[in-house]
Amino acid sequence: NRNALENTDLYTATVNSEGSIPVELAAFSARSTGNGVLLTWTTESELNNAGFVVERSFTGYEWEEIGFVTGEGSTTERHHYQYLDELTGDNSFGKHIQYRLRQMDFDGSFEYSPIAYVQFSQPSGIEVHPLYPMPAVSHTNLRFTLPTESTVEVRLHNMLGQEIKAAARYDLESGFHNLRLPVRGLQAGTYLLTLSADGFIHSTRLLIR
Repeated sequence: NRNALENTDLYTATVNSEGSIPVELAAFSARSTGNGVLLTWTTESELNNAGFVVERSFTGYEWEEIGFVTGEGSTTERHHYQYLDELTGDNSFGKHIQYRLRQMDFDGSFEYSPIAYVQFSQPSGIEVHPLYPMPAVSHTNLRFTLPTESTVEVRLHNMLGQEIKAAARYDLESGFHNLRLPVRGLQAGTYLLTLSADGFIHSTRLLIR
């Protein structure tokens, strides 16, 4: 099973960096399948996690609740989750469909995940989307779409070309992926974030405030 959730040694992120809802979300991905859109995500640890409300948007500003996946409560072990959106009826092929998770605590507190999206028209090559937030304070999100199953390598250098973090490698399936990269602890300034896969190399400037 090759996907973004199997290798998170370098980049593991907390959904709420302030710690009010302590659920560590390692990765959140969405990909089109013959049956609809398959959402997959992994938590590194959970505390009082009632579960995840799955939300979908065809517009980017109007969201609908489409399902709920029960959480593990409190655990320090890694757990994998998935949800299949069968998209019966109006599939809206050719358009971007956006997804997010609303992680719910037992006391009613909640926090949203980064957004993942699917475009049913398959890209002809690797597409890298703008980093957000930018400038970054505690984290940034590296979002990209793969046309085929690939091994992706992510590196971070300063502007002198010095490697700041060891390269992280991810064996990923085709589709959209979102990697949440923590930057807390790094000095403010400009860095170079590089994604490479199958001979494709994309570098972008990362501003840390």
